[in-house]
Amino acid sequence: MSHSRAFLGQRGERRAAWHAFWRGACPIARNVRGPAGEVDLILWHWARRRPTLVFAEVKTRVHRVGVWGLRAVDAGKQARIRATAESWLAARGWPRVWIRYDLFLVPAEGKIDWIQGAFEEPER
Repeated sequence: MSHSRAFLGQRGERRAAWHAFWRGACPIARNVRGPAGEVDLILWHWARRRPTLVFAEVKTRVHRVGVWGLRAVDAGKQARIRATAESWLAARGWPRVWIRYDLFLVPAEGKIDWIQGAFEEPER
């Protein structure tokens, strides 16, 4: 990853965190690494009158528009995010809480799209 691409990604994560904050979510961690991969952003969000722990992927792009980020979060990426979320929760000894997996689409300029429930936890 080049320096400018890394900078763009970090800037996108900061913008997504602020975007969520101004919409009632509390960012609690960024760039969380686990054995399976990384989660870009972890938030507490009050959804349907219950606190929900959100594990979010942030996709930042310079020139794309539309739902370009949805294609970038394929089944393999979703599985890595879920595994990282589970290890993060287990390391803290947290009980099972309401969990949601979101996606932030962050253009270099312009409106951020926050897709809540972008992908779901598989049935167990």
